[in-house]
Amino acid sequence: MSDARWTDVDKDIDYALMHLGMAIRLFEAAGFDAPDLDGYRNSSAFMHAMGAGYTSVENALLRVLDILGETPPSGDGAASQ
Repeated sequence: MSDARWTDVDKDIDYALMHLGMAIRLFEAAGFDAPDLDGYRNSSAFMHAMGAGYTSVENALLRVLDILGETPPSGDGAASQ
């Protein structure tokens, strides 16, 4: 790859795999229904890992579009257009 920007894409994908992998481990560990702080902590950690993984995938895709010179989608309904 002659374009150094692909390194950033690789990093985003690595982050996505790490966060989503941790989300799987948190899901398998369960404990979301635990009372009080424990359940909240378990649920929050899972939601954070999923959100961070999604954001990393999105960043990677936006970087690829930039490398290809394409315009990224915009707005909430961009995927359905």
